Amino acid sequence: MSAFHRIDKAHSFEEVVSTAIRRIMPLGDRQIRLWVKERQVCLTGTVRSYNEKQIAQEALMQVNDVQAVTNLLRV
Repeated sequence: MSAFHRIDKAHSFEEVVSTAIRRIMPLGDRQIRLWVKERQVCLTGTVRSYNEKQIAQEALMQVNDVQAVTNLLRV
């Protein structure tokens, strides 16, 4: 799997962002929500550890065209 996720005509930016977070961190019982506006992503919800919180943020920063990530996840 490539570290970078590319946007093409078949996939919206929101779909690419959502797929990126699910590939790196299967959600299972975690409640994570993504909000996307103008290439900026906000993460909200709950994860089990600070490590998961960081992994989620780093996964989104690997997506092409993500300009900023606001990580409001709670542990």
